[in-house]
Amino acid sequence: MLASGLADNISVTHLDLSHNKAGLGFCISDRGARALARVLDASSPLAVLDLSNNRLHSEAGRALGRALRAARGLVALNVRLNRLGDAGCRAILDAMRPPEAAAGAAPGCAPLERLCIAANGAGPALAAPLAAALRSARSLSQLDASGNALGGAAGAPLVVAVREGGTPLVAADFRGCGLAAADEEAIREELLARAERRAARAAVAAAAAALGGGGGGSGGGGP
Repeated sequence: MLASGLADNISVTHLDLSHNKAGLGFCISDRGARALARVLDASSPLAVLDLSNNRLHSEAGRALGRALRAARGLVALNVRLNRLGDAGCRAILDAMRPPEAAAGAAPGCAPLERLCIAANGAGPALAAPLAAALRSARSLSQLDASGNALGGAAGAPLVVAVREGGTPLVAADFRGCGLAAADEEAIREELLARAERRAARAAVAAAAAALGGGGGGSGGGGP
């Protein structure tokens, strides 16, 4: 019923369906996630979708991944505390990569800016898709992958991906993933350095704008 209503939605931009599990009177389930995915097309005005803690599985993750490539307006997705596993999380991450960067990918690239896939039972197999997304996702600025058992071997590739990636990343959470403390610190330092560089560029731009405005006023008066 909810998905049917959203099919004609022209005004709802934020949708919070978190913490709907069996026994609470309403359950999203994989079936509900698939129904929601079908209405996440290019015409959907949804910008923020929260499906956290709904006992969603890999099937739901794959459905959302397919839908994300068409959902041009969705900028934030939260699926934390589900059971997407490696396959479900990977489907979502792959949808954020441009087709030329993801072999066999469908046309389109999800414009997500904020993604939370925390605590989804994913393991070391998710490390490579995470690193790939960090390298090539065009719009990702905030990523929470905490609480997934990526393992210590995932640390170094993730550090390199954050340092060399082309994403506008400003925040990344890998707590509880089993990364070495040195790798977590390296990621934090890189993000801090990015923030400092952005602040410096903004200050230079503001100074240039102020000088340009002042110059225009002075020239207008003339000697």
